[in-house]
Amino acid sequence: MKSLSSGLAPDAPLSVNCMNLGHNDDDDDDDGSPAFGRILFRQTFLRNITRGNTKAGDANDANANLVYAGFPAFRLDRSSEEEEVLNALTYGGIHMQNTALIRWGDPKFSARADTGYPLVLFNRNLTTAVLSPFSSFFVGIHSTGANNQFECGIKQSVQHIPGKFTYDTVLVSGQGINSTVNFYGEMMMQKGGKTRVSPYVSDFVLSHLGYWTDNGAYYYHYLPRPPFNNSEEALKAVQADAIARDIPVRYFQWDDWWFYNGSPWQYEAVPSIFPDGLSDWMHSPLSLYTGEYGANNPYRSRFEFVDHQATTVLPVDVGFYRELFRNGTKAGMKMFEQDYLSSINGGTNLTSLDLDSGDRFFGAMNEAALEANITLQLCMMHPCHALATSAMQAVTNARASPDHVRVYEHREEMIGWNSLLLASLGVWSSRDNVWTNSSETRSNVNNETDVITNTILALLAGGPYGPGDGAGSMNRSLIMRTCRDDGLMLRADFPSVPLDKTFAVGFDAVKPVHVWATSSWLPSSSESQSQSESESESQSRSESESQSQSLPYTYVVALNLDDPFEISLGDLQSSAGSSPTGRFIAREVMANGTLFPLTSERLRPVDEGHSAQLPACPVIDPLTAGSVFWTFAPVLANDWAYLGEVDKIVSASSRRVRMVHTLNATGATGVGAAAGVVQVTLVGSPGEATTVAFAPPPVFAELLAEADAAAATVGGEGNKKELAEVAEGDSSMSLVRVDVSFPESCAYTEDNFGNKDCTAVVSCNAAACAQLA
Repeated sequence: MKSLSSGLAPDAPLSVNCMNLGHNDDDDDDDGSPAFGRILFRQTFLRNITRGNTKAGDANDANANLVYAGFPAFRLDRSSEEEEVLNALTYGGIHMQNTALIRWGDPKFSARADTGYPLVLFNRNLTTAVLSPFSSFFVGIHSTGANNQFECGIKQSVQHIPGKFTYDTVLVSGQGINSTVNFYGEMMMQKGGKTRVSPYVSDFVLSHLGYWTDNGAYYYHYLPRPPFNNSEEALKAVQADAIARDIPVRYFQWDDWWFYNGSPWQYEAVPSIFPDGLSDWMHSPLSLYTGEYGANNPYRSRFEFVDHQATTVLPVDVGFYRELFRNGTKAGMKMFEQDYLSSINGGTNLTSLDLDSGDRFFGAMNEAALEANITLQLCMMHPCHALATSAMQAVTNARASPDHVRVYEHREEMIGWNSLLLASLGVWSSRDNVWTNSSETRSNVNNETDVITNTILALLAGGPYGPGDGAGSMNRSLIMRTCRDDGLMLRADFPSVPLDKTFAVGFDAVKPVHVWATSSWLPSSSESQSQSESESESQSRSESESQSQSLPYTYVVALNLDDPFEISLGDLQSSAGSSPTGRFIAREVMANGTLFPLTSERLRPVDEGHSAQLPACPVIDPLTAGSVFWTFAPVLANDWAYLGEVDKIVSASSRRVRMVHTLNATGATGVGAAAGVVQVTLVGSPGEATTVAFAPPPVFAELLAEADAAAATVGGEGNKKELAEVAEGDSSMSLVRVDVSFPESCAYTEDNFGNKDCTAVVSCNAAACAQLA
């Protein structure tokens, strides 16, 4: 990739400066952590720049796709065969659904106002560079507008640039795609003043089961028909059904259909839809919504709006959002969704004609949300909106795929790539609402054929999980795989993102490979126990003798695999971060929407010499993905493995498991080191029951022996598919299940949302596993 000198537009004299910010570990000792390079490219405009007015709402203004000056700038073509081949992941489009994997220099590649940034470049060895706007996100773009050049700069739709204005682009380099993108995201958040916060600490919506009514849901723009006279009656019926069948829905989402969402635009309920108005008539927390802001609205006399004499306007006054959020929180609002961002950015010029309208729009919303103690969700984003969240502490989640209306082909495939970017910026990815009943139909909504895969995708992506089924149609057994009995979600600790290996496997063919992973990290401790010492005597010793660490439980989902995909120990360690264990038990949980029971036939060993192989799952049809889902549980130091909850998707959530404690018998030899002891401390709601599973010490050794025997039978490691088929036939290994009950009356603790946690301890030794009294 060849760098070019800056090309200056005739009316844009400026100076340019390239600053090497050094490596992140320049001043640190060599601790083995990755090193990342950082270069800042700065443009400084030397005098005022003013251009003619752009028509109001002229979304097709060609100037929006060109830059005043390109710095840095690169040639798109390879100048010689000796130049290294690079692939690129490039973001763009509504919902960032045009995000694509390309070969650098592909003549079909186009960068413009809504596409082409950030740019993630990488070679065959996954040496990676991220090139991105680093300031003025609403008007800073990448452009391929002229002379076969890739240019970074301010788009020419901006009508005035003051003298001494600076614009920055950043280049971050490192080894590995996930690690480099994550470091880039940390830089962005540090600059924007944003910190990562666990959803369990401050985000009610992400932490709890909801019910959703957005596009694709059963009651989206519901036309009243018997037995309901309006949407209020329909939602009351959903709520009554959930209570009657013990489905712990903790909040309801109201979308764009309940308020005056046209001309006039007014954030008040339409009486024929909600007779009781915007009030607490559901007696439940809410997630509320808006899209574009109509120009004909009663708020303009009191608050500042950007107005270009079009049909929509842009609020930039924090007072407007304070009033909106004050009225919403009186009705129970916990989250506010800002939709139609791509229309605001691309369908009008409300954020494109000046340098700061977009920043003022987002800044006002963020400030008011923090004051109101609510969170924000963004929807229909362009890349500029994703980058701008780096300065928005209130934004906790954003849509990573199109609406759930089953007309977008391969819609789910976007989630992984978009989650890679969003997760780096402290944002969880929303898949949208889900249907949990495949037999349900509605005239203007296609029925869902694979409800199980979509629930898994939604939960692992980490955004809000909310069924959108009609009253009486929610599938309780599927929903309860995602949460506790009180509706507290059992989530992984991070959003699911693509394994680095997917980019390497598909490099030569520039082929997307969709295998995503996330992990839960469980606190653990271990200590040694002499064979002459009782278990109680060992536990009474000082905690200072215990060794503490965290255990990674990894969850891997794959879509539309044409070929089997191998998961090695290194893949798990790079996915979960620095892993303290070198042994895992892999469990095949689901294929193409079919859930498998927990049996030894579905288990595989993973260590330095053994890998698990995900089977191929080719696309079923353009609207239905082929899918597989596996979990990976670490084998403990004393050869036990805690496999987690049998019927939960995230089988070992850190919100469920407080501690995994192992006692290793010293002086013992052989498999299991005299079995030792494993104790797992769990928390649950009062009266809740669940079932957990363990693999005793012989199981991992037997899985290894079985895998080696099967490999020898089919001629070595060369045929992984046949190895798996041979292993399918043996069911001699014994797994241990323990039914766990959390008492109705307990000395509970409460979390930030008032959820009550009771404690239960399960202990396993050589003789048996049982819940302790």
